[in-house]
Amino acid sequence: IIIVSAAGNDGNRLSDVPVFPASYSIPNQVVVGSSDAWDQLSAFSNFDAQLVHILAPEKAVSTSIDGTSAYGDGVGTSISAPYVSGTLALLKAEFPGFTSTQLIERLLTSTEGREYLDRVCLSKGRLNLNRAFTGASNNPGNDAFSTAEVLREGTGEITASLIFATV
Repeated sequence: IIIVSAAGNDGNRLSDVPVFPASYSIPNQVVVGSSDAWDQLSAFSNFDAQLVHILAPEKAVSTSIDGTSAYGDGVGTSISAPYVSGTLALLKAEFPGFTSTQLIERLLTSTEGREYLDRVCLSKGRLNLNRAFTGASNNPGNDAFSTAEVLREGTGEITASLIFATV
């Protein structure tokens, strides 16, 4: 069983101001913060490089409003968490033999990495469903010119390297 928890919407570091269950260190729990349209931590999202695992979009999910029959776009980590729950459910359907630990590992290593997020979440990135399905990882195999391959084409030599870069 995987537990997906919203990080909370107070803009606090969870180590300083705990929110539960997000602040519990529970095996198989994934704590979700929210990201804005620019892949930045949402201004209201709780964060913690050790307790928040991943970021997901903060809005664009229509939901009921305040117990009325009206619908509107929700905003918050409670909106972000279903993106992660849905991704994990799809991954489990695609890879039925994976354990909970393997599913979580695949999810967290396939985020859309942003180095500046290293202080706000463990995976340093935002959910990316395509990367999770294809197995694309944030850990490139050839990321330095010191391990570059030499390709020969025609009469000249071309030196190439695969470089992992984020913008």
